Amino acid sequence: MMIGQRSDKQRVRIHVTSRQQHECVELHVDGDLYHKGNSIYIRYIEPAPEENQAKRQGGSSQPSALLTDTTVMLKLSAKEWKLSRRGNVQSEMSFAMERSLQGTYISEVLRFPLETRTRRMERRDEPIRLSDGSETLFPSYISWSYDLYIEEKCTGQFEIEMRLEPAHEN
Repeated sequence: MMIGQRSDKQRVRIHVTSRQQHECVELHVDGDLYHKGNSIYIRYIEPAPEENQAKRQGGSSQPSALLTDTTVMLKLSAKEWKLSRRGNVQSEMSFAMERSLQGTYISEVLRFPLETRTRRMERRDEPIRLSDGSETLFPSYISWSYDLYIEEKCTGQFEIEMRLEPAHEN
C-alpha cells in the first residue's frame, strides 16, 4: 500500500461551505488533488460572481472593472494548512492549532497583513484504490474555524468545511 507519497493529480468534486457570523456561502466545483512529499494539495477555480455576466454581455463595462475567476490552493501538511487565493485579490492565510500565523491580502489598491488564530482543525481521510491498483489516503472531509485579525483587531470568525469525493471520468 502506498500512502501519502503520490505526486500524480486526481480529479475531485469539492463542496465548500464558508460561514461568517450569519452568512453562509456554498460552492460546488471540480478540482485537482495531489500528494507531494508529505503534503496534500487541493486546487480549484472559484468562478467570478454572476453579476459579471450582465456586464460582459452588455459590453458597457471596462474590462478592468470585471472580477475574474480565482484560483484557490489549499496545502494540507501534518500540523499546518495554507490557503492561497489568486485572482483580482491575492491572499495567503495559514492555519495551525493554538497558534497565530501571519498572512497577506493584496489587491490593486490595498495591501495589508492578516493574522489568523485557528480555533479548530479536523480532517478525515479514507483509503482509496487508484486506477493503477495502488492505494492512497484521500481527504474526504476537511474543516477548520478561525478568527481573522487585521491590525490587531478581530474582523470576523470563520468556519470552512470542504467535502471531497473522487470525480469519475466518463
